[in-house]
Amino acid sequence: MRALSEGLAAKLRRDNETARACWEPLAEAGDPRAQYYLVNLYDDDFNNHLEAALMAERLTMSAAGNDPQAQYYLGLLFQYGRGVARDHNRALEWLTRAADAGDMQARYRLGHMYRHGFGVVRNDTIAEEWLRRSDIAFVDVVNVEEIDFLPP
Repeated sequence: MRALSEGLAAKLRRDNETARACWEPLAEAGDPRAQYYLVNLYDDDFNNHLEAALMAERLTMSAAGNDPQAQYYLGLLFQYGRGVARDHNRALEWLTRAADAGDMQARYRLGHMYRHGFGVVRNDTIAEEWLRRSDIAFVDVVNVEEIDFLPP
């Protein structure tokens, strides 16, 4: 899709208005990548006018289109209650879908959640498995039990 590429090129030039003009029609038509890009554009733009609820709505459309990155970020929105009601079950659902689709950040986040019992029952065995599957470089170097530095 040419408009997606043109939007990405504009974003790299920091031309958010052109990127928005490229992606909004595609996002409105249901394109999950355009919805995801548009959410990130608005999230990065400190002068944006997109409300958090609309951002969550667009991410939901993109995540439902099986975009693992959108699933990951939607899981975070539910985990922290940004634009949606805080819901640990929905966070776990979306993060697991993203992780099962291969998203390494989602796998790491799930490991962290289980390690600290954030929104789930603490389980070091499940935590270790998700952390190892995350393929984050330092997981192989550091003892998994020492990974306590991220806030839940």
